[in-house]
Amino acid sequence: MKIVISYSIMFFLFVGCDMFSTREPEKPTNSSGTFSPPTSPSIVIDNLQNAIKEKNTENYVLCLADSTRSAKRKFVFNPSGDVAARFVTLFTSWDIANERQYMLSMLSKISPDEFPQLTLSNNRFDVITPDSAVFVSDYLLIANHTSTSAPTKVSGIIRFTIVPDITGLWAISRWSDANLEQGGIIQSTWSEMKAQFSN
Repeated sequence: MKIVISYSIMFFLFVGCDMFSTREPEKPTNSSGTFSPPTSPSIVIDNLQNAIKEKNTENYVLCLADSTRSAKRKFVFNPSGDVAARFVTLFTSWDIANERQYMLSMLSKISPDEFPQLTLSNNRFDVITPDSAVFVSDYLLIANHTSTSAPTKVSGIIRFTIVPDITGLWAISRWSDANLEQGGIIQSTWSEMKAQFSN
């Protein structure tokens, strides 16, 4: 009889502690961000802009062709001429790991309430075929980081070669950066920012 009473008391104690009631689920610590399956070249451009705006390194890297996943071609980056001349060896073997490192390093210098902004203008697709597309655009990238060695505002001309992988999803296989002259002044390019945040 004492055992039955003991079990009854224990049961009511557990019920009184809300042990069996449902709780509010915790919010996830990491957001997956805005990333659409890149079933067309234009979606790749949208994903890239969103990844930068949302400070999402993994989504940024997913915009680049990765031969270790399912890409038919290896990712290649061609820096602007002035940066290539200053950083002769840095970009000779530049790959996706370098892109990830650049983004992580840059984002670590940006306060939580600041968000980079990539603006594209005069953009066009020069070529669109079933197995490749060439996208060309003027760009302005503003990233209000705290590093004193890197520019916070860069601009230039980008040229992306975008290709589908073996699953039919598109990604940037070649990224070429070029200087843009404004008012007779050569502007700092995205290549400069990548070089300064390369480690």
